[in-house]
Amino acid sequence: WRLSKNTILSIICWTTVSLTYFVLFINSTRMSGNPFASFFYQSIVELPAYILGKMLGDVVGRRFTNAFSFLSMSIFSIPAYLLARTDHDVAMRIVVVCIKFCSSITFFAVNLQSMEIYPTCLRQSG
Repeated sequence: WRLSKNTILSIICWTTVSLTYFVLFINSTRMSGNPFASFFYQSIVELPAYILGKMLGDVVGRRFTNAFSFLSMSIFSIPAYLLARTDHDVAMRIVVVCIKFCSSITFFAVNLQSMEIYPTCLRQSG
């Protein structure tokens, strides 16, 4: 039962973070303003996010890192929803970059967690 619960939670985490990550990445050129700048800002934020995700995963643990970055993504999604129909281009771009930063940390943490939730004998069998 424990392995099936962990598998279901891992599938939910992977689905959520993948949809968020790739929707932001694909729609970066559709944002108002310069589409190249939007794509650049969302791309450049990934390296610091992976470095911070590795440091947080080692210091405070993968579960807390994953939960905190999911929560941060959710909190930053509220202003993104409210700013979607307004003309505040700079504020929207900042919020989307923050969501992309949290999404990259979550992507890193979910990848580590999904590799480590199964026992070694099960991981080696394929």
